[in-house]
Amino acid sequence: MTEAMSEGTGRRWSAADFWLGESLWPALLDEFVSDDVVAEVIASYRADGDDTPTGPVIGVSDEAVNGWSGQLITLQRGACYLAYHRYVAVREIAQRVRRLRPADEVHDFLLADTTALIGARVGQLLSISQRAAEVLVEHADVMHERVPKVFEQLRQGRIVPELVPVVVACTELLDGCDTAAAVDAEVAEELARHGGAWSRAQLATMVDRIVFRHDPDAVRERCRRAGDKRSVHRSAASGWDGLDHGDDDRGECGDRDGGDFSVG
Repeated sequence: MTEAMSEGTGRRWSAADFWLGESLWPALLDEFVSDDVVAEVIASYRADGDDTPTGPVIGVSDEAVNGWSGQLITLQRGACYLAYHRYVAVREIAQRVRRLRPADEVHDFLLADTTALIGARVGQLLSISQRAAEVLVEHADVMHERVPKVFEQLRQGRIVPELVPVVVACTELLDGCDTAAAVDAEVAEELARHGGAWSRAQLATMVDRIVFRHDPDAVRERCRRAGDKRSVHRSAASGWDGLDHGDDDRGECGDRDGGDFSVG
């Protein structure tokens, strides 16, 4: 259990109080996810007098399906907004703990350093592993510092939380580069005008192409590193073909066909 004494008030703070108490979200959001809202979505399709709207599901004219499909997209964008603020909260915790403890030059998973301390605290608060929490902290730092405009697109629901690791991976070699701000702005602009969901492969290709226009060597180096991670060996988890590509994600390294990137 995470407990601490609050400075100033002297009151004891416990994470358990926040888990055991009633959630504030149903009271805040129930009115936005009710059947009445879906009915309003359906009614909006009829505004132009069309009795058989196709809605967000192409080729499906059932009003209930279309209404709930629109609601599902709305809920997903709400989840993006909450994910944005989760990153903000994680970042605030990390920054305040860093100010209380001296920065460690190198993080070692065998040492109880500042990174491990932050990961342990965040992991316990969110009921996730320390390693997963450390990755979450790393991504929060990257989104704040390296790609703040892309981070804003997460708040707007233009990119889902599951794709944040793709952005982090595709821009990892831009730290300290003069081109980082331009890449951030262009990627954010692409996200803002894209009318639909992104796959991992689509997003990685888009980001890689933008990075390539500004810093071709960064993309080539990242792909080289991805290639170095690949391995071929037999194991019980490799499947019938006996191939295991290690940590490589084929959806996160440029052109799927192995060709060069277009500069135009």
